[in-house]
Amino acid sequence: MKKFKILLLATTCLAALATTACNQKAEIGILQFGDFPALNNARLGFLKALEDGGFGDKIVDYQNAQVKSDENSKLAKTMASKYKLNYAIATPCATALKAELENTGKTSPLIFSAVTDPVGAGLVENKDAPEGFVTGASDLQPDEALHAQISLVKSMIPEATRLGIFYCSSESNSEVQATAAKAIAEEDGLQVEIKTCADQFDVASKVLDLSNSVDAIWIPTDNVVSDNIAKVKEALTGKKVLVISGEEGMVAGCHVSVSIDYFKLGEKAGEMACKILRGESISNIPVFYPTLEDCSYVYSKTNLEASGFSVSDLPSGNNWVNVD
Repeated sequence: MKKFKILLLATTCLAALATTACNQKAEIGILQFGDFPALNNARLGFLKALEDGGFGDKIVDYQNAQVKSDENSKLAKTMASKYKLNYAIATPCATALKAELENTGKTSPLIFSAVTDPVGAGLVENKDAPEGFVTGASDLQPDEALHAQISLVKSMIPEATRLGIFYCSSESNSEVQATAAKAIAEEDGLQVEIKTCADQFDVASKVLDLSNSVDAIWIPTDNVVSDNIAKVKEALTGKKVLVISGEEGMVAGCHVSVSIDYFKLGEKAGEMACKILRGESISNIPVFYPTLEDCSYVYSKTNLEASGFSVSDLPSGNNWVNVD
C-alpha cells in the first residue's frame, strides 16, 4: 500500500501508517471519534480506496477526538472550512462537521462512515439522492445480519428464554439498533431486558447486573462499550452467559458476531470521495448500506471456552472464523 502523507495539525506530526508531511498543506481532513478497531479499519479502508482511485498523493489531516465531546467539537470547528473534502468516522464527528460547515456557509463535501442512522442524525434527508453536501457509508446492521445475530441465542442455547440488550444511553445509534434487535428477539419468543450504562465508569457494574437475569446479552456497535469491552469480559468471567456483539472488534471481549466489515465500509466511503474529487455531484452518490454479503461470521474460541461454551455450539452452515 502506498504511504499516505498525513498531516497532524493538533500538536506534533507523527509517522502513523504514512509519511510525515508537516510542512505541506493538507487537502483532505479525517475526523475520527475514538481509537477503536472498527473506526480504525474505516479509516484504513478509506485511505486504501484513495490510493486505488489514483488519489494516493493527497495529503491528509487525521485527527482523533478520543471519545471526548468537547475535543470533537473543537476539532470540527478547526477542520470544517479548511479542506477540499472532509471524512467523518462516526456520528458525533459527522454531525459536528456538518454543523460547522453550515455555520461558516461552506459546502465543501463531507463523507461519513460508521453512522447508523444518517437520516435521523440530520446528515441527509434523502438517502438515495442526497440533496446537500453530505453522503457516506452507513453501518446500519442489515436486517438479515441482525436476525442472524439474534438467532444465535436459540441456536447455541436452545433452552434460552431471556435476552439482555446492553449499550450506552448517550449513543443514539445504539438505541436505533437496540429497538430493532428487541423486535426481532421478541418475534423469536425471547423476553427482552434492556440495560444501559451512562459512560465508561459503569460499564462493568451494569453489564454484570444484566447478566444475572438473562441467558444471553446482545451489544450493538456502541463506541463506549467497544472502548471498554475488556471490562465486559472481566465482569462476565465465569458466567455462562452468551455475549453477542454487533461488530468483529468487540469479539475480543464477547463470544460471537455476524459482523460488518468496517474496512470495506471505509473503502466504500473512499470510493465516494474519489468520485467527488473527480467532479461528480454528491446528489448522484446515494448513501451506502451494507448487506449480509458484506458481513462475516466470527467467534473467539478462547472466550467461548472460558464461559463454558465450545466451537461445536456454533450453528453449522456458515464460514465461521476464529479471531483469537
